[in-house]
Amino acid sequence: MPYIEVDGLPLMVDKIGKGPAVVLLHGFASEGRTFRPLVWTLDREFATISLDLVGHNTSGSPIALTRYEMPRVVDDLVALIHTLGFERAAWVGHGLGGNIALQVAVRHPEAAWAIALEATSPGIQDAEARARQRAEDEALAARLETNGLSAFVDEWEALPIWESQRRVLSPQQLEALHIERLSQRAKGLANVVRGMGLGAQEWVGDRLPQVTIPALLLAGSLDTAACEAARGMSASLPNATLTILEGAGHTAHLEQPEAFNEAVLAFLREAVARD
Repeated sequence: MPYIEVDGLPLMVDKIGKGPAVVLLHGFASEGRTFRPLVWTLDREFATISLDLVGHNTSGSPIALTRYEMPRVVDDLVALIHTLGFERAAWVGHGLGGNIALQVAVRHPEAAWAIALEATSPGIQDAEARARQRAEDEALAARLETNGLSAFVDEWEALPIWESQRRVLSPQQLEALHIERLSQRAKGLANVVRGMGLGAQEWVGDRLPQVTIPALLLAGSLDTAACEAARGMSASLPNATLTILEGAGHTAHLEQPEAFNEAVLAFLREAVARD
């Protein structure tokens, strides 16, 4: 599918399949194609909508920081599904994409019939901790702009959070991830960090009890921080299912794809039946 413009912002969108809409939202420094195996699992029963988020890969990277702020990003994505002819969707996201999916459910409950969140956080509750994170995010954005994309990718790939990828994924998969990261644009990622980083996001933990739609919380067993966050959210969401995927880290959809895809498919089938 060609680019779709949302209030002047070009978004690269890939719509496949027929049925209830399912929007797939990738993580930071990734792209819509990361969920392609899940698309192949869902497309006989659902209309999947994959996209490159603002500031990522081939979608637009506006200069104005306001276009990257979470409330505007959420509004733009809801406008996107309306442009595609859907009033509501299930929102499936990893990392940053999961944070966005959760914010859709909080800010636009009328636009969501289910959410599936992988390695997702409701934000940082403590104001001082959030301020420290915002300073770290700004420092990362500045390094992106000053040192360039290649230096950022080297720094990013050395983080301990990706250790499970180095153990589980094949050399070919790791090379594909490396190329995916190098396909980004430094200024776009810098603005994403400033506008949607954890330091900039509003904490919505106190609003989770209001999210009554079915919610699937996914985390890899090797990602202890994501497991802790998933367990915490599952205790607050009224209609939550918690799934810990053994042998996976921060990117369970890549590291244990069969188990991940089966869990999402079963969840969406049940959510449709109950809708």
